[in-house]
Amino acid sequence: MTSRGTWKSRERQVARTFGAERTPLSGGNSRISRSDSTHRELFIETKFKAKHSIIKLWDETKEKAAVENKVPIVCLCVKGRPKFWTIVHIDDLDTIVSAKLKANFLKGDVNNIMHENNDTDIKATETSREQSRQDD
Repeated sequence: MTSRGTWKSRERQVARTFGAERTPLSGGNSRISRSDSTHRELFIETKFKAKHSIIKLWDETKEKAAVENKVPIVCLCVKGRPKFWTIVHIDDLDTIVSAKLKANFLKGDVNNIMHENNDTDIKATETSREQSRQDD
């Protein structure tokens, strides 16, 4: 049996990884949130067990990825549900997010967002300059 201090410590570690703190009495007893962390945007559920079945698949994928000098990522798809879930190691998260952003950019998704933001910034700057000239 796992001691309370062990799983609480892991909840604390996970929460701090994302810039938050562990929620005291997380779950049904908490008055703050049912999440394991105090994060404002992320609902974090931490499970601490001796084994998780998906980790075996991830370990096998990691070995195959290492041979090709690639980052392992396991994608879980469920029949009848759109899109998919990803299982990644926390140390690989930045690399995977970067790869996803590059893919979006190549599809034009990020490019459009960047143009919208730049157009807004340019218009705001132009408006600000015009107001400054009028004030002079």
